[in-house]
Amino acid sequence: MSYLNKKYTLNVDETIKILDKYIKPKYKDDVVYNVRQSDESYSIYIEVKYKDVGRLIRLSDHPDPNRHLIYHYIGKSTKNSKVISIVENVIKKLNRRVIENTIKESLYG
Repeated sequence: MSYLNKKYTLNVDETIKILDKYIKPKYKDDVVYNVRQSDESYSIYIEVKYKDVGRLIRLSDHPDPNRHLIYHYIGKSTKNSKVISIVENVIKKLNRRVIENTIKESLYG
């Protein structure tokens, strides 16, 4: 079984390992992240910054009771590849925001 098809567990060390192995080499110094676990649950929070534009990702096995954050459901069969996909999709959206900000800045000074 390849590492990408391995079952993902909500764990800070495992999450950092995935990010260091698959995200950092692809995006190099353009991406910075910080990973922490919730004080109250197994939820993992990933603060991602791409070219100084950031977003918080929440990986969890349950919804936010206060409905503050969109969460990405991590079930019993979630694989490492899914976590990589989630982070890469967020980076793509952040890249769009970087481009939009650059265009706005060039148009409006």
